[in-house]
Amino acid sequence: MIKILSKGCERGHMLEKNVKKAIDQKGVYAKIIHSQDFNEMVRYGVTKTPALLINDSLIAMGEVPDPEEIQIYLD
Repeated sequence: MIKILSKGCERGHMLEKNVKKAIDQKGVYAKIIHSQDFNEMVRYGVTKTPALLINDSLIAMGEVPDPEEIQIYLD
């Protein structure tokens, strides 16, 4: 499962777009949840948004990795 935690900003939407592109390029299925829940951000220790979590592991925080970077974590 992939979670994107953001404040609903443009960078959060860009991250979601990059995640979808990475999934398509890799040819895998993954459920994507895009949350703006502040309590969830606190639970994962997110201090900067957007944040990317894959299988509950924090992959990126405060940045928007490109699809190729995201693919590394989709195995």
